Order: sequence, then structure tokens, then C-alpha cells
Amino acid sequence: MPYDKRITFSKNRNYYEICGLDRDASLDSIRARYRELALKFHPDRHKNKDFATEKMKHINYIYSILGDNARRKEYNTTLGFEEEFEDLYSNYEPPTYIYQDSIEITDSTGLSVIIKRGDYIYFPVDRYISVFGKRINLRAKDYLGIKVQKIFDPRCEKEYEKVLRRKLEKEPLFSVNFGQDETIIYKEDFQQIWISQKSLNKKDIKTVIILSIIIALLIGLGVSYLYRTYTLTINEEGKEEVIRK
Repeated sequence: MPYDKRITFSKNRNYYEICGLDRDASLDSIRARYRELALKFHPDRHKNKDFATEKMKHINYIYSILGDNARRKEYNTTLGFEEEFEDLYSNYEPPTYIYQDSIEITDSTGLSVIIKRGDYIYFPVDRYISVFGKRINLRAKDYLGIKVQKIFDPRCEKEYEKVLRRKLEKEPLFSVNFGQDETIIYKEDFQQIWISQKSLNKKDIKTVIILSIIIALLIGLGVSYLYRTYTLTINEEGKEEVIRK
């Protein structure tokens, strides 16, 4: 009998269970059970003909499998596979996902920001210049940008060590890549040392403003010096001439 897609069976029940048979039932027992069910659900003997017709399709299909030795043997093989698969699956634990897409956190400047995966965070490094071959520390800071690869989800805190397979002394916040190595940035360290892109932008704006003020002051001092030092006169030939006071 060709497979009929309309035939459905209860979940986790095999053909033997549906018919109330043992798996080692003899062929005679299967035939007897088929006749019993056929009489019970024959459309001519049932009040609900549509229901009985559908049931008979199920019964006939099952009997076409269990009533044929070759097809029954093949079906029993699939039963063994399903049971083995169910045993394996019952012991399977899906991996715990301990990360999230974004987090709201305060950086080392005290600024509250939302950081997403793929954003950059910045680590301060000393700035040096070389004068006549001698390195001088300006006591100023540059910032090294690192891309955030993963963000730990505080709701999964109890699962961190299990998933990472390592002991954690502090609360992890981000996972970043330094070269080929994956490194964890802890919340405590981030809030003491690191800054966000938003904080860096503010620092850049502040730096531009300070530099603009310094340049304006230098220009003002230069103009003042020139005004106090030099004067504009008309020489004997009637031409303008700048002379030192």
C-alpha cells in the first residue's frame, strides 16, 4: 500500500502500541487483531462514517506493514534506531548561551553608555615622543581601540565557569581578541581603566576646544607683542614703514 500523507499517529507511539500488540506478536495474532479492529471501525458498522473511514485507513496501513514479514522486519529496524536515538537525545544537554547583544555599563570616566557587540572600547597607553634620539614621556594618554566580540549576560552568571571551563575570580564583561587570542575584560577593570567610544568622542571634542583656545591665545599674544614692539610710520618719501619702538 502506498504511503498516505493524511495518515497520522499519536506522538511517541509505534504501530504495535497503536494496535495493542506486543512487539514479538505472531503473525496469527496480528491478523486476529486486524480483524477485530476492522469489525470495530468498519464504516458500515459505525455511526460516524467519516471517523470510521479515517480509522480504517490507519488500520489498513498498519496491517500492510505488520502483516508482511519483510516489511515488518524493516519497520522493526527503524524502531531500534528510534529507541537508540531517543536514548542519546535524552542525555543530550543543549549548549548554554551566556552572551547577549548589548549592555548598559559605566566606563572609567563615570559615563553611562550602551555598548553593543562590534563596538569599540579603548584602553589608555602612554604617549612618547623622541627628541634628538631620546624618548620623552609626555604624561599624556593615547587610546588603543579593541572591538567587542562577545558580551556576557549577567542573567547567566551561574553558568559562566561551566561554559568557559575555567575559574573566574571576577565578573566577566566582554570578550575581545588580542591578535589570535581571545581575552576576557572584567567589569571591575573596565570601570577603572577602559573608556567607551562616547567618552573618547567627548575627549576629542575637549582636546579640540583646548587646542583652539591655546592657538587663539598664542595668536593674541603674538599680535600684542607686535603691537607693543613695532609701530607703523610714514617715511620722508611718504611710504608706510614698520619700525621698532
